[in-house]
Amino acid sequence: MVTPVRVSELHVAKATRLPMRFVDRVEIEQGKGIVGDRYHGTRHRHVSVQSRATLDEAAET
Repeated sequence: MVTPVRVSELHVAKATRLPMRFVDRVEIEQGKGIVGDRYHGTRHRHVSVQSRATLDEAAET
């Protein structure tokens, strides 16, 4: 059985050391990642996924 997943927010950064910015939609290229993100077309991870619970916990510290 597949557990349903809900995406609550999308964030991208154009380059290393630039802040992440919220976007309401993204364009994805197969094998390349998110268009406009710093990792697009690189060998690095294309997408990072974090749970809401983990993000909330990190915000408390």
